[in-house]
Parts: sequence; structure tokens; C-alpha cells
Amino acid sequence: MSRSPDTVVAGGAVCWKIVDGEVRILLVHRKQHKDISLPKGKCDPGETVPETAQREILEETGLHITLGAYLGRVDYLLPSKKPKEVHYWAAEVDPGEAERAPFESNDEIYALEWVSLKKAPKRLTYEHDADIVENFQSLFDSGRARTFPLILLRHAKAMPAENWDGPDHTRPLLHRGLTQAQNIAGGVMSFAPELVVSSPAARCQATIQPLLALAELTVKTSKSISQDDYHSNGKKASAAVEKRVTTRTPTVLCSHGPVLPQLVMAAAEIGHGGSSKALQKAASLSVGSFSVIHFSKDTDSPQIVAVETHEPPQRREPDRRTPLGARPLEAASDGARGYCGPALTSLPSIALLTPSVGLGQSALPGARSTPLELLGNNTPLQGTRRQVGSLPIIGEGQ
Repeated sequence: MSRSPDTVVAGGAVCWKIVDGEVRILLVHRKQHKDISLPKGKCDPGETVPETAQREILEETGLHITLGAYLGRVDYLLPSKKPKEVHYWAAEVDPGEAERAPFESNDEIYALEWVSLKKAPKRLTYEHDADIVENFQSLFDSGRARTFPLILLRHAKAMPAENWDGPDHTRPLLHRGLTQAQNIAGGVMSFAPELVVSSPAARCQATIQPLLALAELTVKTSKSISQDDYHSNGKKASAAVEKRVTTRTPTVLCSHGPVLPQLVMAAAEIGHGGSSKALQKAASLSVGSFSVIHFSKDTDSPQIVAVETHEPPQRREPDRRTPLGARPLEAASDGARGYCGPALTSLPSIALLTPSVGLGQSALPGARSTPLELLGNNTPLQGTRRQVGSLPIIGEGQ
């Protein structure tokens, strides 16, 4: 079932820092709503939700954040009766930066408050915000609050092979592919990758160009994740993943449809499993889409904490006259599975891994965390939430 076209989509974060050995999280006091909540905000047209979360935190608090593990989604009705869904991530903040952040009271947010995990649920106006904090606490208590990402990116839409006379690895991106590559770049960069490893195929090389325009990243080309060098045993692809995960390096791997299942399988083996539905979605990305596999950073061996998948949003198209428009990039003949989101945003499908807990009710009428059985079809049961280990399990695509 599809999301209502009236749905308002938003992104936010549990910003946290360690002070004198104690974790504190950031709450915002909102003037118009006269409440205390987690920082969040609505998607601008064409934004991915991770981009929104990062931008809104900066605008509301002055903090430059990097998104960590996904913490869950909250659904409720606005006074206008429009449905709203808010996606949250964890985001660690350097205590020094928190002190230096240039926040000034404004018409929307009149005060910031750092509180302990113990006090936060009592300070928050809405119980569903407290649920998200509990999700974070579950990660923190298990030693998995700090994470690093392995970002799997499938090249954007390329010239179909049947329409291209040259070697397969030289197929360029179509204009649609150039747009996809540009539109996902901000979402990928919100997780702060340090390294980009790309197949040498022209379609992959062109897909990563917008990333390189946003930040100075180390870039490597690797035949081990190319389609031309594909082998059914997956040893080369597995080695590429193992090298990045064991060194705990935030990495983007830009590859091809046939190679992605091998990359995902390697990540699952190294990270000790994961939600099968979320991993299957990561293994079957449409062109121009990306998945983020979050691994724990402080555990003895990296463990998968969450998996999320984003499809490219629609928004401005790149100038056809720019150098990017002349660069090559692939698109499989199967095509993309389409754009998603009524606000022209990409929306994540997530899996979070923990032991089970029980059911609960939300204080805000109509608000709820997404029930396990209905994740992905956007029709959560009214007023209910179901969690696993206080972490909602989001399985299939949204």
C-alpha cells in the first residue's frame, strides 16, 4: 500500500554527547508549540530524509552533525488531519562543539537543553519522543551507540546495453541518471564517508562525481567490485567489504546490480547477521539508490546495528551543459523502481537488531511507532507501536 500523498515527512536526531562520563541528549524548547521535543524538521522538496535531519539540526541548533544509526519512525496526525512521519537517527556531538554552537533564541526554538538519559523522558512533552530516546538508550547500554557506515551505492541510470555500440564498461549515464546521482549525493554525505571505492565502469565513476563535489574524499577504483570482473564465488567482492569493515572506515562502495548481493552477504557475515528483509532490499537496489549498513564501532568486532535503504528523490535537474552532463554512468535495463515520497523525498527502510520487549501506547493522539507487521506499507495500526529490543524493525521498502 502506498503512502498518502498528503503525508508530511520529516527528519530529526537524538544528538548526544558525553560529559564527565555521563551521556546527555539535546532537547529543544519550541515557542509556537509550547513544548519540549527532539530537534527535527520537514523535508524540503527533493531532499532525502537524512539530508533533512542534518540540515534541520544545523538550522535549529547550530550543530553540524553526522548521522549515525537509525533509531525509528514516529507517525501521527497534524491538527490539519494530515498524516506526518518523522524519522530519527543518533548523532554524537563533540562537547566542545556543543559549547561553541552559534545558537540564538528565535521564533521557532527559544532554548536548548542538554539533559541526562534518565531525565529526558520526563522532560519531553510527547511519549513517542521518549520512545525514540529509549531506542537510543538501548543502543548506548549495549555499547553500540557509536557506529560507522558501509554505504552501498548502485550506479545511476545508464544507457541501455542494446543502445550502446561500445564496450559495456564505457556506457554513459542517461540524463535521468545524472539527475539521480546529483540528488542522492547529499543523502550519502550526511553519513560522512571518508573513502569512496568505485568500479572502474564509466557509469559508476560518473555516479560518484557529485559526492566528490561536496567533500574532499579519498577515491579508489577497484575491479573487485566491477561487473566485468564478476565471479560467482564472490571472493573478490567479499575481500573488498572485509577490508573496509575490519578497518572501521566509513566507506562508499559504488557497484553494479549483480555484485551487490555479494557485497551484502559479506557484510552480513562480518557483522554477524541482520534483518533478512532489510538485507535483501540492500542486495536488490534500483539504479541510483543506496543502502547504509551501520556497524558498531566500539565492540570487539563490528556488529550490524541497522540497515537502511534510500531511493533517489526528484528535484532540480543538472545543467545539461555542465561537465557532469558529459560524464558516463550506467543504468540497468531493468530500470529504477521509481521515486518515492509525497514530499519528493527518499524514505528509508530499516532494520534494527536487538532482543524483544512489549507493546506500548503513545501520549499524542494518533501517534505511534511503526508496527513490525506493517513496516513498509505505511499503514501502521492506530495508536499502537511494536518494538524489538526497544528498536523498531523496519523491513520492506517505504
